[in-house]
Amino acid sequence: MKMITNLTLALFVSVPFACTIGCGDSNQPVDVLQGQSREDLDAQADAISAEFERSGEESEMAGPTAEEEAMNRS
Repeated sequence: MKMITNLTLALFVSVPFACTIGCGDSNQPVDVLQGQSREDLDAQADAISAEFERSGEESEMAGPTAEEEAMNRS
């Protein structure tokens, strides 16, 4: 019985302490637009879009060869 009492006491002491460490201010909203104008955001979006399209073009490869297709089927 003493062991259960000790475990219960440890649980009541450690849980609030662990929550204050683990939770912190993580539930606070983050302002990702802080200090940026609409023009800056549009320019960033255009740059990201252009980079995405360029990387897609570079990664386009020819289809698998007949040998590769045969290996995939087996």
